[in-house]
Amino acid sequence: MAGKPQIISTLELAEILGISDRRIQQLSSETEKVFEKIGRGKYDLVKSVQAFLSYQTEMMREKSAANSLEAEQTRMTKIKADKAEIELLEKMGKIIHVEALEEELGPVFSMLKSRLMSIPQKLAPQIDPTRIPKLQAIIEEPIREALEELSNECSRILSVKQQRADEKSSRRSSKTIKASSEADN
Repeated sequence: MAGKPQIISTLELAEILGISDRRIQQLSSETEKVFEKIGRGKYDLVKSVQAFLSYQTEMMREKSAANSLEAEQTRMTKIKADKAEIELLEKMGKIIHVEALEEELGPVFSMLKSRLMSIPQKLAPQIDPTRIPKLQAIIEEPIREALEELSNECSRILSVKQQRADEKSSRRSSKTIKASSEADN
């Protein structure tokens, strides 16, 4: 399609590109240099359209990069704010780490289990010294059931708490990904 250039006026170029003639003049200035004039108010149609497309593409890249950076900065700000909130709640005694809870309560539950499991040996001889093994087994069964229920309930509570924390973290990630996607558009 090389050949004689199709020369058009500033107004015609503005109409083709859907921008004002003033914007054409701005983009033709020494500072912008998007369009190259052939003469006073005259432009090569093909070169001008190609130059404008390149200019628009570059502007979109720059905007996308800026939006991505802004989204990442927003994400990091949110993470820092969440961390500060957790630290404040810890200082206020409103939350406790699961590991710390397990560390603190582990010995308590061990002692509780030990004490409860010693009841059959202490109680059976007092009830009927002739049937100690049978009575120990009878007394021990509901204690084991209670300990098992307690263990299951503790595991369930910790599991639910962990699941909620995972879901909250996942929602935050989804919001960040969504915000990042919207910023890219």
